[in-house]
Amino acid sequence: MKLRKGLAGQRLGKYKVPENEIEVQIGEDLSENLRTLKPEGNLFRDRFRSMQQRALIEPRVPILPTKRAKLKEFEKHAWKRFE
Repeated sequence: MKLRKGLAGQRLGKYKVPENEIEVQIGEDLSENLRTLKPEGNLFRDRFRSMQQRALIEPRVPILPTKRAKLKEFEKHAWKRFE
């Protein structure tokens, strides 16, 4: 069982290795045959998590871009409208 789970949930480096989330379709969403079955999940994300669990890649946390401060608008004295 431990070999199948790999390093999921354990700390490797600074962050923990994420555990696999099993994606399942509800009975209402299932089709009658396999030809009309909708694909579920993301292959890239699955492979990436698999490599993290096998300790081929270190686990990372996505870095979100930070917001920049808004520029202040001002008029130069030469262009000011004195009304």
